[in-house]
Amino acid sequence: MKIKIGTRGSKLALTQTNMVKNMIEEANPNVSCEIVVIKTKGDVDLKNPIHKVGKGVFVKEIEDSLLRGDIDLAVHSMKDMPSDETEGLMFFDPPKAEDARDVLISSRKIEKLSELCSGIVGTGSLRRKLQIETICPNISTTSIRGNIETRMSKVGEEGIIGVVLAYAGILRGGYGDKVSYVFDKSEIVPSPCQGILAIQGRKNDEEILEIISKIRDEETTVRMNIERAFQRELNAGCHSPMGFNAEVDLKSGEAILRACFGDESKNILLKKSVCVKISEAEEAAKNIAREFKDAIGK
Repeated sequence: MKIKIGTRGSKLALTQTNMVKNMIEEANPNVSCEIVVIKTKGDVDLKNPIHKVGKGVFVKEIEDSLLRGDIDLAVHSMKDMPSDETEGLMFFDPPKAEDARDVLISSRKIEKLSELCSGIVGTGSLRRKLQIETICPNISTTSIRGNIETRMSKVGEEGIIGVVLAYAGILRGGYGDKVSYVFDKSEIVPSPCQGILAIQGRKNDEEILEIISKIRDEETTVRMNIERAFQRELNAGCHSPMGFNAEVDLKSGEAILRACFGDESKNILLKKSVCVKISEAEEAAKNIAREFKDAIGK
């Protein structure tokens, strides 16, 4: 059986899709996969900040290909996916996630944030912008766009002393040696589902579901469901200034939930962390989202 997998054409997207391709073929010896590169609106518009380009900026064209039947599966970064699912499509349970934290790429390594001198840090994320400017008052931020390599190359340009990126992309791209500092989740709360691969397909496609079920990871699936519950309750897109991470321990049956939500226009940043039973974590995530909406007035 041959499966066509759709993806964006960036180095990271292709790396992630090849990871999924290899996992599928290893777990299903009778299946071969072909990768189909699809250009999205987010790949074309590199000038405007991501949150101004619109929801689903990196996914719509790929989802359209899935719905037409041009491809059988799509691989995305789950953190790039809007909270609402597209009619006719679904996310399969994901394989094991990569590290969810954010990192600083700079010209030198640092041990603690206080070592950062005043300057400008580049980021394309409102979530990172609000948190960095809160924990590092001497730092200002500037919006940057582009793939990992392009964003890393901004260090040293126009007063930019560093850029903040997802650790998962850095590790998958083979740039782990360039990391200057790894932010603790309490310093910068990661984006919902950061480090998780989204494998998307058509609803009721039982044959594909059976194939993908062989590469699922239980802990990552539990984490994804909790974090997506928070995101859906906020009814927020992937580029809204929010963060949420569920640190899941299947052995103890507990999860540490860390959340943040901001409103840039009002200069507000809310943060909260709680430890709950995994069985109660999705409802706890929704409750935190409701608290944040009430506090900010949304």
